[in-house]
Amino acid sequence: MKFTIPLIICASFTLGSCSNEKLDGGDNTTPSTTEEINFNAFLKKEMTGIYLWADEVRGKAESIALEMDNRKYFDALKYAQDPWSRLTGEIFEGEQAAVDDGYDTGFGWIVTIWTVRNNVIEVKLNHVYPNTPAADAGLRRGDFITHIDGLAITDASVYSLFNTQTPITVQVRKRGATETETLTLTPRRFDINPIAVDTVLVQNNRRIGYLYYTSFVYKKDQSLPDLTALFTKFKT
Repeated sequence: MKFTIPLIICASFTLGSCSNEKLDGGDNTTPSTTEEINFNAFLKKEMTGIYLWADEVRGKAESIALEMDNRKYFDALKYAQDPWSRLTGEIFEGEQAAVDDGYDTGFGWIVTIWTVRNNVIEVKLNHVYPNTPAADAGLRRGDFITHIDGLAITDASVYSLFNTQTPITVQVRKRGATETETLTLTPRRFDINPIAVDTVLVQNNRRIGYLYYTSFVYKKDQSLPDLTALFTKFKT
């Protein structure tokens, strides 16, 4: 399960927790499980703490029962004029990188699985690592994968997008487009550099260090020095 909320700095911050298949079109009438209740408690804590509209939702949080489906609870607690935050099912990359010194094998994307309508599944690209099959094919953040090997995406076929040694053909709807195009990608080993963007923004005479960190992966002896150097630069 993935929970994305806008922070006070108007960036997006992602908080991971347990998986819940009901987020992607499952039965929302089933009585709440302990897992669901615990996750709702987590939502309540974060959305009354670091959520951009924490002050607006804090008052109603106590009146909303934790014993309900996660999506219904999130929708009930979310600020009514918040157009960005959503609750989705998500597949993570990085487990392979954690045991292979920062390298992974695949296509080089981080994605979110969406149920768009009538249990139709689409896959949104949240990030594309440079020098990977996905990047070489011209894919970028905000594109959607709509079909795999000519077929509509299913709960089973979606896993072919990860940790595979076999080429796949995907239909992609590029960001801002309405039509799809067909691409064939062959997986290969690639380096994960989790520091995707770092810069210093100047606003109202204030200097703000901005870091886009894609994934908490272990790169042996390199991860900590890279971050230390970056924050030393920010401090300077």
